[in-house]
Amino acid sequence: MLPMRVALSLLLLASALSACSPASAPVPTAKAASTAPASAIAWRQGDVDDAFNEAAESGKPVLLYWGAVWCPPCNQLKAGLFKDPAFIALTGKFVPVYLDGDEEGAQAWGERFGVRGYPTLIVLDPQRNEITRVAGGNDAAELTRALT
Repeated sequence: MLPMRVALSLLLLASALSACSPASAPVPTAKAASTAPASAIAWRQGDVDDAFNEAAESGKPVLLYWGAVWCPPCNQLKAGLFKDPAFIALTGKFVPVYLDGDEEGAQAWGERFGVRGYPTLIVLDPQRNEITRVAGGNDAAELTRALT
């Protein structure tokens, strides 16, 4: 169960985001050509090169999420913020890619991007230059600010 402070932060965040931004249909992509709002983040599982190829074509930045199945803070993100409709909608402005640190080849990417711990979210431009990062926390407001 989420701590009360985190749950309240998520509720306030969802209210603020829905009140501050006009409703818009998601942009169709080759992966998801639906006009219905996304019900989950469209993570690419470990395919960083493919994510950067799409970013170069679309002009969207890459949202790289570095986590692990066994990581308690990562699991809190997955159960909370990553299921929040407002946050999911916000990730539509990015090419999201998930790297599980225990998967083959992930440690090389972690070293390339200077990842030191779980969870870490990094926003990179299509040329692989870091724009911002949020490391090791579960602060919903901080993560949302990083994406906006």
